[in-house]
Amino acid sequence: MKLESVSEAYFNSGKKLILKPDIESTDNLSGILFTSNKEDSDKLNLIYLEGNSYDENFTLKNDTASISGSFLKNEEIQIVVSEKKETLKKQKSFSRGVFKISQGRFKQTVQPFRNYMDKNEIFEEKYELLYQKEKNGSTYLYLYYEHPSLGYSRPRGNCGLGIESYLCWLKVGENLKDVEQSTHQLHSCHSYKNPIIENTSGFDIDSLKEEINKSPTINITVESNEGKKALRVNLKNIEKGIEVIDTHR
Repeated sequence: MKLESVSEAYFNSGKKLILKPDIESTDNLSGILFTSNKEDSDKLNLIYLEGNSYDENFTLKNDTASISGSFLKNEEIQIVVSEKKETLKKQKSFSRGVFKISQGRFKQTVQPFRNYMDKNEIFEEKYELLYQKEKNGSTYLYLYYEHPSLGYSRPRGNCGLGIESYLCWLKVGENLKDVEQSTHQLHSCHSYKNPIIENTSGFDIDSLKEEINKSPTINITVESNEGKKALRVNLKNIEKGIEVIDTHR
């Protein structure tokens, strides 16, 4: 079983193009082109397009616009928009919290972060697989996920430089159709959430990954202006998911 992001983003000179392969056929693509507004850089123009790829080339269209392009070396693509050529460099994976889980030719999409995602926001995200285990015919995954507090637009105020992060537990059945999940926010600039792992002096993604892989049980205390909440990750009883073991002010 394989976990992978479903989309790629390329960026340069105020333009960002997200290419999303079709789940059933990698020959089919959908795309979103973002361009900054010169008068107000916090405003974005979005163009949704669909198309296909052939060899190293692709074409995306809608009723009023068309983009053609080709994949270059060094993770770059060259696109033609309104007869103007631009070279875009691959920046980061974009997923909007959507992941593809595959096993052989069977594929399934999962949205483990949908409770936190505003459908109108486009986040520059990253995720990391912390732990994976096969048990009783199911696959269990722990994921770390984060995005900037204010999404794509230019950062504003303290939260513009902040991070929203989450810990997600996934249970995926053999047929890839039966998916259970639970997601808990670890860090938030908006609500001043700050996580501390009991086995370490602080929190970062490396220490989280290290603790999960070396210890059968870890506790993460999340402190915020809403009080304290302790989350337990128990690898011995991974079927239980993320347990909330204590909540108080």
